[in-house]
Amino acid sequence: MEIIVGKGSPQILNKGAFKSSAEARLKAQSLLQRANTGSKSGTLIIPGEILYSGGIINIVNSLADDGEYSISKTTHNLNLNGWETSIEFEN
Repeated sequence: MEIIVGKGSPQILNKGAFKSSAEARLKAQSLLQRANTGSKSGTLIIPGEILYSGGIINIVNSLADDGEYSISKTTHNLNLNGWETSIEFEN
């Protein structure tokens, strides 16, 4: 029996013996909620940089939030003031 909850990746595969599909779904939802608890996200605007959604950034010197983050959205803007890149990221 395969039960899928949530969307996207990464995925968690939980193998086990369940009495019913309802029990398996409940367990899967619990695992998804636990995996998503404590995730961090943010937005950053910087002078023009070649960055793409799906890429990885490494944040340093931010005290408790240092580490690798996945870029979930990238916007490049060019105007009279120059080029800037806006990214949304999460881990």
